[in-house]
Amino acid sequence: VTPTNFLIADDVHKARKRLNFSEWGKNKPIKIQGLLQMIDDQVSLKEMPLPRYLYLHPRAALSEDEINAISQWASDEQARLSELTDRGQKNN
Repeated sequence: VTPTNFLIADDVHKARKRLNFSEWGKNKPIKIQGLLQMIDDQVSLKEMPLPRYLYLHPRAALSEDEINAISQWASDEQARLSELTDRGQKNN
């Protein structure tokens, strides 16, 4: 099982470099918008959860309703951030 542990640790390390929710609030709105788009894309294309993870944990697969909910959340957040950014630029 040790090689599996290395794979999982490597996946987690790479994922946190790309998207770390513990650091979410430290990002600028434009970066967050890009991260939200990445989340939407990867979930919509069923790239997440990773196929090798699903092999070990098939119940972790997202349903269409869950995919749609994540996609809607990402879209709503992008719109909200865009509106905040536009307001901030108008006030400067």
